[in-house]
Amino acid sequence: MNVVKLYATPYMEAGNSYASYISDKQQLKVCHYHDYYEVFLVDQGYAMHHVNGKAEEISTGMLFFTRPDDIHYYDSASDNFRIINIIIDTKTINALMNYLDDEKLRTKLLDSEFPPSITLDYTDLIALIRELQQLVLSKRIMKDKSDARYKSLIFRIITKYFGNTGLEESSVSIPQWMNWLILEMTKKENFSRGLSVMYKLSGKTPEHLSRSCRKYLGKTPTEIINTIRLEAAAHEMITTNKAMMDIAAECGFESISYFCRRFREYYGKTPKEYRKTEVSSDTKLYTLGTLALKTEIPASLPLDIGKKKLIQNQ
Repeated sequence: MNVVKLYATPYMEAGNSYASYISDKQQLKVCHYHDYYEVFLVDQGYAMHHVNGKAEEISTGMLFFTRPDDIHYYDSASDNFRIINIIIDTKTINALMNYLDDEKLRTKLLDSEFPPSITLDYTDLIALIRELQQLVLSKRIMKDKSDARYKSLIFRIITKYFGNTGLEESSVSIPQWMNWLILEMTKKENFSRGLSVMYKLSGKTPEHLSRSCRKYLGKTPTEIINTIRLEAAAHEMITTNKAMMDIAAECGFESISYFCRRFREYYGKTPKEYRKTEVSSDTKLYTLGTLALKTEIPASLPLDIGKKKLIQNQ
């Protein structure tokens, strides 16, 4: 198989964002390595990831740290398979490793046979995607501060998800069916309809699902659904002008008083206070809403921009 080397400089010179979506099946199938590090997150779908002679199925929520010499490609991808890719230059990683001065972490990240990986739970997955969206926006609106935000995010990703914190074990222990279920429940057509849909999608008995949710997520199915609904409602409040009652109904709350009570318990503010505070603050710059077309993570540049030459045949 042909193996090509990709270079970071052409991407950066082309003005590409810090993070980009890659979903083109032909691009994904190109066997390659780089002169840079990368972190990639599977934000939807599944595929076979071939890396350093090993093949494994990867799916939504999996986060990888790949090194310059890791040779990899993807195939057998689902129609909706997509990754979010973050290019990290070697200077940044070297500086980070020197700053942390953690030999165990250095060995784990840089010397292991295969790229370190972790499966994120719903909360971490959504939080990371939001941070990446904010990063893309900061590059376009606050260019003088965007590099600092980028380096800060890389630091958090490395230390939180790949550091020796024990998080890896707890996150990976969550069954794959449950990760898939929670992600499915983030879709409006599912969370707005509630428990009945969650039971149906899970294929488990209500008792089994309840036990599993408590064991792995520390919440009941109802609490999980309410959390998803509240976060969706909060997003609607600061990105649309919809009436509070309409937002509550669309998110699955049948009673406005129940919605307001739960919202205050979760955010520490009433819905009205939350909308007023968030819309008037600097965080308005980081919401999607009316800026969606400008702030969403962009598609990756064509592969040829970063491909310099054919390196070898395998």
